[in-house]
Amino acid sequence: MRNKIITVFGGSGFLGRSVVQRLAQQGARVRVAVRNTDQANHLRVYGDVGQVMPLQICIGDTQAIEAVCKGSHGVINLMGILYEKGTSTFEKIHVTAIEDIAKACAKHSVKRLIHISALGANLKSKSNYARTKALGEKKGCVAFPDLTVIRPGLLFGAGDDFFNRFSDLAKIVPFLTLFDKGNTRLQPLYVGDTAQGIVNALMDPTTKGKLYELGGEQILTFKELMVLMLKFMGRPKPIMSLPPFIGTGLSYFLQFMPKPLVTPDQLRFLKSDAVVGKKVKKLKDLGIIPKHLEAIVPLYLESYKPRF
Repeated sequence: MRNKIITVFGGSGFLGRSVVQRLAQQGARVRVAVRNTDQANHLRVYGDVGQVMPLQICIGDTQAIEAVCKGSHGVINLMGILYEKGTSTFEKIHVTAIEDIAKACAKHSVKRLIHISALGANLKSKSNYARTKALGEKKGCVAFPDLTVIRPGLLFGAGDDFFNRFSDLAKIVPFLTLFDKGNTRLQPLYVGDTAQGIVNALMDPTTKGKLYELGGEQILTFKELMVLMLKFMGRPKPIMSLPPFIGTGLSYFLQFMPKPLVTPDQLRFLKSDAVVGKKVKKLKDLGIIPKHLEAIVPLYLESYKPRF
């Protein structure tokens, strides 16, 4: 890996930061392809001078995508969105982008392409998020047959957008509200384990053309995760479930927030469990033993505890 060029699309996000850091530690020269380089300049400190280089691209600009892929030993696509906003649509980010990247990698003889999808991706899903994630996998594999697809579950870690976000909410409300019964099963995974699994897959040629589903050791319902979060915060509170029609109606209005708490499509996604399948390659096949949620989350939720 030392001195090899690795291009990372979407490297300035929560998972991307951990991936870039580990690539730099391996001695790779990392190109970080992002829409806004100002928001990625902090990544430079992960390597020596010039080792980590943010580069501005525009999704849909095939020439720019080709330019950042050309000369790379490997490419990692981390781009994804949880909700649509303006021109950032599921189709554009989850499908068109990976197809363009895969075509660019094939054209310029890039040896490895790793695509990060999501646990729960399904072409038949009623959720546009899950459907486009699966469609992106399919399009990417057609354009680049050796594509390695990795489907991580719900990610946790310092700075995550799940426990931190709901903890912010729990500090100011007298009770938490579930938009359904909260029975959807999830398999949370530490972001550091996910990042290391991605790097391990990149370095292992036997992962070419294979699909991996990554999840932690625990399978918990959404409601159980909320109970654990309140426990870690030291703020026990009631958790109430809204009738489905009220939750759906409320999500319709919440989707117009600058950063929606929930959208109708997310509720559709949460109607199906997002857990690792029984007959698939897993995290252990990438040489990773997952860290326990209760060993990590309480450390960064400490700041949410009441101060007397």
